[in-house]
Amino acid sequence: MALFFLFSLCVGSFIGLFVYRFPRILEKHEESDGHLLPMLFSRQADNASLAYPRSHCDYCGTPIPILENIPLLSFILLKGKCSNCKESIPRLYPLIELVTGLSGLGILMKFGFSYEAAPFFLLLCILITLTFIDLNNKILPDQLTLSLLWLGLFTNLVFNFTPLVDAVLGSILGYLALWGVFWAYKFFTDKEALGFGDFKLLAAMGAWFGVYALSWIIFIAALSGLIFAMSQISLRRRSFKDPIAFGPFISLAAVIYLFFQKEIMQSISFHI
Repeated sequence: MALFFLFSLCVGSFIGLFVYRFPRILEKHEESDGHLLPMLFSRQADNASLAYPRSHCDYCGTPIPILENIPLLSFILLKGKCSNCKESIPRLYPLIELVTGLSGLGILMKFGFSYEAAPFFLLLCILITLTFIDLNNKILPDQLTLSLLWLGLFTNLVFNFTPLVDAVLGSILGYLALWGVFWAYKFFTDKEALGFGDFKLLAAMGAWFGVYALSWIIFIAALSGLIFAMSQISLRRRSFKDPIAFGPFISLAAVIYLFFQKEIMQSISFHI
């Protein structure tokens, strides 16, 4: 279990790099005629990619030595500061590593060392990536949301975690549910309340958990989003007019449903 936790921390370290660089690569891709895949792994000095340059301090540009690049542990030993310029290391990186590490432990406790653990760990990794990209850049890239949708359908085809028919219906209705809310709100207010990435993310969750999970995921996402928004407004950190990324709350709701699906279903049966 300890080794898997360390592995998850290393995956979290890569997610932190991906969260920082991928939106910038996408922005350059939109401005160029090149294909995205070569840009992701380009090693040209004038193009930042996932492979180049190596991890470095955001302030002084000093490459991070291997011994200082150990996930989470390095942050603690360095007391959250660059060993060269002493500037504070962004808290985002150790946070992503910790969340990914704990997610790995959660998957291991739920599924054990089984074949089912692999796709669901990948699900959580992509949700973590989408969450932090949405928080930082207010986008949910199609490259991740659509991949997550197809991965969910494939997982249910192989493992039958959710009947495939329910998964297909879930992906369709997941998209249409928020699509309908979007156009209804736009019709009455002439404003956009959601992004198209939210539609695709909820469709992906329908593909993973099925059509019957959608009502719970939407309810938990809306409730947690409302609680967050009201707390931020009460603390005067934002106003009613400030937009809030909804993707992280869809991801949170999906994680809650994944780990507590049985308890949710039992509570429904008890009340019925």
